[in-house]
Amino acid sequence: TILVASATESLVANAAMHEDINTVRALLREGADVNAAQGDGMTALHWSALTGDVATMEVLLYAGAVVEPTTRLGGYTPLHLAAMEGNGDAVTRLLEAGSDGERITDTGVSPLHLAAQAGQLASISALISTGANVDVRDDYLERTPLHFATANNRVEVIGALLAAGAD
Repeated sequence: TILVASATESLVANAAMHEDINTVRALLREGADVNAAQGDGMTALHWSALTGDVATMEVLLYAGAVVEPTTRLGGYTPLHLAAMEGNGDAVTRLLEAGSDGERITDTGVSPLHLAAQAGQLASISALISTGANVDVRDDYLERTPLHFATANNRVEVIGALLAAGAD
């Protein structure tokens, strides 16, 4: 017998990866598992966050997508990926859905670190407005989001972090 990974376990994630909202909807109507993950732990919600596909994200959340699944490597939630890519609308929607704005990845960073690195003000504003600690330190070198913004020459983000009380 040949062992093959079951593609059916992640059909919704595969469709979301390709930003195919029609297939996502069809699969969910047929009873597919909205939270099924690909081999690396990426769920459909991870993919919609990564690509900034808020329309698909809405469908997934309505269908009961869990907002805090983590990838197998790094322990990234959908919020981490949205912040990393500077997808402000996705960050905002995930926070509204209950994502933890201060959750630390296995690599030691918060969504605010990743948003500061990406340099997208909408993500920064959404995280700060929900109470994210502007002085959170990473687990590697105790860097703050201000360090990440400075290292990437994100001048507007530096200003926003300072205005929010960053040390």
